[in-house]
Amino acid sequence: IGGFPKAFAQSLTCYYCPPNRPSLCSNSQVICSSLCASVREVIYAGSIQDLGQKGCATKELCYNGSVNFGVSRATTNIQCCSSNLCNNYPAGGPNGKKCYTCNNKDCLATLSCSGNEDHCITANDDVGGQKVTLKGCATKTICDGKASKMSSLLGLERAVTFKCCKGELCNNAKRIGQSMFLLLAALLYIVLFN
Repeated sequence: IGGFPKAFAQSLTCYYCPPNRPSLCSNSQVICSSLCASVREVIYAGSIQDLGQKGCATKELCYNGSVNFGVSRATTNIQCCSSNLCNNYPAGGPNGKKCYTCNNKDCLATLSCSGNEDHCITANDDVGGQKVTLKGCATKTICDGKASKMSSLLGLERAVTFKCCKGELCNNAKRIGQSMFLLLAALLYIVLFN
């Protein structure tokens, strides 16, 4: 996500924490015009990249989206608020919902969803001529936003086809090919390094 403007007109005090500058995050504050924001972007794929920032926001920047495939997860959580020093909270934890996820053999494992992930998702992509199926949890925002938001969240330039459902374990379990592990590795490489 592009950086938030540091300040607007003087009317609201917000916590300020620029990306990749933790030394400035302890109790720094900034004056904003209408909204404060707390941003957390987390990508789990082999290793964890946890990027956070706080500051001013406009209404258009307030967005929450998450997709979780078990072996990889991408979360963008931008929480906006309109009172002084209200932007001091992280993204949510497990919420009790479960969906099917895929491993290197099949899609029979279950995954605990987190935060506002209230839908199960099945995503399909073509990696190097091989069809890849991923299953997991997603937010309503991702499901309603169709392919553009999910592709953006995963860092892909092309649209990934997917379908969502609401209900416990509604993204049916299904066996997958033996090459799934290699295909997941290729997809994660694309997500992380493109």
